[in-house]
Amino acid sequence: MAQNKIMPRNIWVAFAAFLMLASCSSDSSSTPAEDFGESTGNYFPMADNNIWNYDDGMSQSHISLQFVETIAGVDQFRMFDTGVAETVPIFINKQGATYTQSSTAANIPLTDGFWMQVGSFSIILLRDDLAVGDSWTETPEWTVTVQGNGLSQDVPASLTYTGTIMERGATEAIGPLIFNDVIKSTITVTQIINGQATHIDAEYWFAKDVGIIKMVTTTSLDNATSTRYLINYDLN
Repeated sequence: MAQNKIMPRNIWVAFAAFLMLASCSSDSSSTPAEDFGESTGNYFPMADNNIWNYDDGMSQSHISLQFVETIAGVDQFRMFDTGVAETVPIFINKQGATYTQSSTAANIPLTDGFWMQVGSFSIILLRDDLAVGDSWTETPEWTVTVQGNGLSQDVPASLTYTGTIMERGATEAIGPLIFNDVIKSTITVTQIINGQATHIDAEYWFAKDVGIIKMVTTTSLDNATSTRYLINYDLN
């Protein structure tokens, strides 16, 4: 089957947007998946109807949580972010010191009658028990298939990400708000689809008992950088 008959031009744009929302079952090369660690505090409080409001200098957006269910004693929350276009449902939970975002398998509409089937996967957003300089590296297993107009093709794909703790115990001012005990971390993502690589760099500042107070995301797809700052929040 000829590849160019089934690969629409905007597949790369759609998939990069998907990764940025999930920001990404895996085996860790540095931290065993079953070792969730002993938490040093609550750096992203999870409760039904928690909401964080952000400003990027041009517009405002918010992240909110909705309780879904408890699985094996772990509360699962649906995560909504009005600051990005949602392509798949995103969920989040905390076990020990590990904060994990995940997605279900989904069909992502493309154009010209095509759509992309993406398998479920998860990404460790933060380990609050790690020291400055420590990191976690994962290579999730997931599948990508493009379908449309009676055609179907599995797409060679790989995904690797690394999270690193850059600073702990910081005090930061965001506008009039002062936050203590801040963990600063980065996540770098490299995804390769059909031989084409996209790199995504993200920086997160997590304040204890508050959540994400600053997030910066840059993608090599268009070299665009997005920065959002917390302006207020309401936690339950």
